[in-house]
Amino acid sequence: MNGRAFLFYGEENLKALEQNRLKQLEEIIERGKKTFVEVGLALLEIRDKRLYKESHSSFDSYCRERWGYSRQYGHQLMAAAEVSSMLDISNPRQAYELAPLVKADEQEAVKIWRDLKEEYGDKVTAGLIRRTVKNRIERIKREEGRKAPSDIEPPRNTSYRIDNIDFREIEIASGSVDLILTDPPYPKEFIPLWSDLSKFAARILKPGRLLIAYAGQTWLPEYIKGLSESLTYHWCGSVVTEGRHTVIHGRKVWTRSKPLLIFSNGKYNGPWIEDTIYSPGAEKEGHEWQQSERPAREIIEKLTGPGDLIVEPFLGSGTTILAATKAGRRSIGCDVDKNAVNIALGRLQNEPL
Repeated sequence: MNGRAFLFYGEENLKALEQNRLKQLEEIIERGKKTFVEVGLALLEIRDKRLYKESHSSFDSYCRERWGYSRQYGHQLMAAAEVSSMLDISNPRQAYELAPLVKADEQEAVKIWRDLKEEYGDKVTAGLIRRTVKNRIERIKREEGRKAPSDIEPPRNTSYRIDNIDFREIEIASGSVDLILTDPPYPKEFIPLWSDLSKFAARILKPGRLLIAYAGQTWLPEYIKGLSESLTYHWCGSVVTEGRHTVIHGRKVWTRSKPLLIFSNGKYNGPWIEDTIYSPGAEKEGHEWQQSERPAREIIEKLTGPGDLIVEPFLGSGTTILAATKAGRRSIGCDVDKNAVNIALGRLQNEPL
């Protein structure tokens, strides 16, 4: 057999193999009793290997003419199948809503799905996933847009200090702090941090001074238990937010308030506390979990004096440090997220103080 004949035989053989594989994949789709995952993955292989090319000019025309699928529906099936095979999701609409986040940040998508299932269980809806994914993608875009080509250098001779470090490793003199005002992460996997925060606060707070922490309601008993390990429970206040309710599907609750856990280092010896603060609404320009500046400013001005030292061990976008600086207080903030540190430094350097 000469080379030309061998090449011809090879091409014909390859076409036969492709046609056989196409037939197998189409049988999966045809049966209709298979899951959307199998159908979507079959379509993916047909598209990626261009197995449709003998009979159709494009994959979209193949889906439309062979199966009656619109372009949108075919791509939804494929996106949902990819996500479901990765995250073990049985609902195609839920899987499809997660697909954009999987493309943007696969690890973040895995975390979001785990958190939603943990908090809402079987009450997770496609709409809830869509809203959560939208917020996460907007955050990713904001962070990418704010990333500087190099790290922002902290200014010298200022009233604030910001470090890219875990709060459990930062150096702060024992008994030197007048107030810790913080917003720790709320998901279940971060509950152990609240115990560490309690130990940290007991070491750096002056006797009788306060730690005030924003808190979510879902795991509130666990937060209180953790903080109680080294501090004294004093009170539970709240921040009431204007605007839309937040819907907690797993608990069937509409909420417009957020607890403020107030713990003291020994017996509290400060001024009177007003336990309800009204906020104009969440500000998410810098960080997904960013809180409004007004409540922080109000807490700082009522419970501390000029020159007092404020600490925020979960810096985020720097709201507490910004409020403390505007109120004429000294402050220290830290975060393990380098990008959050850069965002906070950018806010402090760009906003009028």
